[in-house]
Amino acid sequence: ITPFVNDGGHVLIIPGQVIDVKSYNDLSQSLGIGRWGDLIDESRNIATILFDHPIYKEVFDKNVTNFEYPKVAQFYEYNDPLAAALLLDGGDAFLIQNGAISVFTASLAQENSNFVNSPLIVPTLYNIAKNSLPTPTLYYSIGSENQIAIPVIIDQDEVLRLRDLQEYIPLQQRFAQQVLITTTDQPATAANYFVLSKTDTLGLLSYNYNRSENSTIYTPQSQLTAINFYKTIPELFNKIREDNSVTTYWKWFIIFAMLFLLLEMTFLKFLK
Repeated sequence: ITPFVNDGGHVLIIPGQVIDVKSYNDLSQSLGIGRWGDLIDESRNIATILFDHPIYKEVFDKNVTNFEYPKVAQFYEYNDPLAAALLLDGGDAFLIQNGAISVFTASLAQENSNFVNSPLIVPTLYNIAKNSLPTPTLYYSIGSENQIAIPVIIDQDEVLRLRDLQEYIPLQQRFAQQVLITTTDQPATAANYFVLSKTDTLGLLSYNYNRSENSTIYTPQSQLTAINFYKTIPELFNKIREDNSVTTYWKWFIIFAMLFLLLEMTFLKFLK
């Protein structure tokens, strides 16, 4: 198992109802994960989902509280609580993920647990498998960390390259059956890039600019001091009508101007 993990493989460990704890701990030690403890012959509910854990981060729209949690009849103590994704009543771990290793602390046999009949079983196993290999997407964002698994076997001194108008050598890690490419700021131009190995074209990757700059940000209403707000359409029309209505003062000005003009002409006529 260790060479498989070192080559980028992911392992899911599901114990039987009766296990040899020493052999399991020898395996755990070789993999650098937690230690198995005693068998707890006590029925417990799977009571806590760590919603921020990578396995469940995108499964739930919100933190649910009325979930019908499955249960186990017995389980093994396991010393690696910080990597837990599911917890039993009392805080003991039921599902743990430590890097490339995922561990159930109890048998999933029907006589020991009803977890396989729970709605949790599908997203749990699916996301464990999904996280084991970065799945390709339609495009990748420039400026973000992108991990892309290229299923190819290359020589030890060989590197993969990205080419458009220019050529880039991205950060990459070689495994037995794949090469894991990591890109951030390079390439810096949105385009389609060929993945090249020597003279062979292995695939095509699309890069786009980060679309967060197109997010609309609205100014809070409390900061719009020079703008009037109206609750109804009639209220708005009444205000517009008032603002556009012309006062009658101009009529009086014209009347007085005409009177003064007549008086002036009269005075001029009699003074002659």
